[in-house]
Amino acid sequence: MERFTNSINKSLESKNWFAALFMTLALHDICGALEEPSRPVGERYKDWFNRFLKSKYNPDTMYESMMVSSPETLENLPEMVVEQLKIHPTMPATAFSAEDCYRLRCKCLHQGLPERMENDRIHFTIPDPTGRMDFHRNSFNGVLQLSIDVFCTDVCNAVTEWSSEVRSNTDVQQRIEDLIKIYGLDAKELPIVNYK
Repeated sequence: MERFTNSINKSLESKNWFAALFMTLALHDICGALEEPSRPVGERYKDWFNRFLKSKYNPDTMYESMMVSSPETLENLPEMVVEQLKIHPTMPATAFSAEDCYRLRCKCLHQGLPERMENDRIHFTIPDPTGRMDFHRNSFNGVLQLSIDVFCTDVCNAVTEWSSEVRSNTDVQQRIEDLIKIYGLDAKELPIVNYK
């Protein structure tokens, strides 16, 4: 899986934003198919998102949100405040659910449209070169803003976590070996293929 995450990281480094985003949106599909190839695409895509990205992008409570974004802040809060955060829902305007991500994947990869559920649009922003502003998971005039580098990195990190979880699954490991590769022109790299 590193061949894909490395490619995404190189795309981010070279500011090839579209390549990074399109590959990132495909990773959920690849991982889901490696685990459950016969399960319907949308189901496995959303399940994978919920297992590895929900806590960052669609937490149920403010507590869950803070556990991901600033756990050190929670440590310094009074217990009564922490208990309130556990029952206080997050702001729906900044939520990005499994359904939203799957819809974005379908619209973006197949039509080039930045849409999530209900035709709500998503704006991907590049990193602020000064590092002073953060546009990740913000809502502006009803449009969800995601920082492209943060989103892509979060998904790559989720793939690394997933890879660790499936390391001992021999079926998944065999399917990983069958994934597409790009070969060099050196004869030692080229696969031997017997055509019949």
